[in-house]
Amino acid sequence: MKKLKKRLVALRHTPVAVRPGLCYGQIDVPLAASYLDDLRGVQETLPGVPYDRIISSPLQRCFQLATDLKLGDVHKDARLLELSFGHWEGQFWADIPRVISEYWTEDVVHRAPPAGESFLQIIERVQTFLADPELWAAGDHLLLVTHAGVIRALQHLLTGADYASCLSLPIRFGEHRVWEL
Repeated sequence: MKKLKKRLVALRHTPVAVRPGLCYGQIDVPLAASYLDDLRGVQETLPGVPYDRIISSPLQRCFQLATDLKLGDVHKDARLLELSFGHWEGQFWADIPRVISEYWTEDVVHRAPPAGESFLQIIERVQTFLADPELWAAGDHLLLVTHAGVIRALQHLLTGADYASCLSLPIRFGEHRVWEL
């Protein structure tokens, strides 16, 4: 009898209530007023596999969604936080000196915002999460409720996709990705 593969499902949180142009990564922002409708949309599209373990970013936009899905106990893990924008967190992109933000955007893989993280640093953080010996202890089906940056890092780590394709990977609010491992 063939053993079932491990399945990892990563779900991005639903839309948030922030003014357009706000830089947010690791600051805790609330969910949008449309949250209940957004939650129903996620419930309709999320694979109905029973999950052995549900792990969430500790930020409310993820943890509330993970809890409201009512699929089981939710465990928080800070390694699933979004990319840190450091000193830019909570500022409007238009207020960040363009020469500084453009320097970062020229090489987001290796460069970090002041006191923030580069894409390589989020990959390293997510890699420590995947290497955790306790990760699969509860079973072979995991649901992660997290952020676009983490999902892009997972795409690189789990498929070997190059940085550029991972960074350009569109991940809508409330969208999930599935990997059979």
